[in-house]
Amino acid sequence: MSISKELCRLLGGKIWLRSDLGKGATFYFKIPYELSDAQVADNDASYNIKTSIDKIAGKKILIIDDSSSVHILIEGLLKKENVKVLKAATGKDALEIMSQESDVDIVLMDIQLPDIDGVQLLQEVRGFYGNVPVIAQTANVFDEDRDRFLTAGFDGFLPKPFGKKELLEMLSAFL
Repeated sequence: MSISKELCRLLGGKIWLRSDLGKGATFYFKIPYELSDAQVADNDASYNIKTSIDKIAGKKILIIDDSSSVHILIEGLLKKENVKVLKAATGKDALEIMSQESDVDIVLMDIQLPDIDGVQLLQEVRGFYGNVPVIAQTANVFDEDRDRFLTAGFDGFLPKPFGKKELLEMLSAFL
C-alpha cells in the first residue's frame, strides 16, 4: 500500500480506500493525465477506420502464414467486415489455393514459411495474380527489412504484431 501511495503522489494523484466491516476493502486512485497526440489522432481517426471498412467490404483476402494464431487473429479482426478470408499455412497450400481461386483481391504473406521463403513465393503469386497487391507481414520489423521486402516487389509491409487499425489501414491503402 505504501508503494502505491507513493506512486500516486509522484504522479500528482491520490489513493484512498473504503472499508466495510466483514466485507473487505475497496481501493481507489486518481491520476491526472492528458491525451497524447496519438490518442487524439486515434479519436479523430474513427472516420478513417469507417472509410477503411467500406473499402474492404466484400473483398477476398488470401492469408499465407504458418501460424494458425495469425489466421485466427486476422479472421477475427475482419469477421464483421464482410470479407472472405482464404488461409494457407505453407507455400504449397498457397499454390493450391491460387490454382483454384482466381479472384483474390489482396494477399497477406508471412516472409518465413516452413517450405519456401516469402520472397521466392512472391514470384509465384505474381504469376497467378499479376498485379494483385501482396503485403509482407513479418516480425522482421527493422527499416532495412522493410526496405528489402519492398525492393523485392512486395506492395506493402505490415509488421507483427498488428492490430485492427493497422490491418484495416494497410488493406484499404491497396483496395
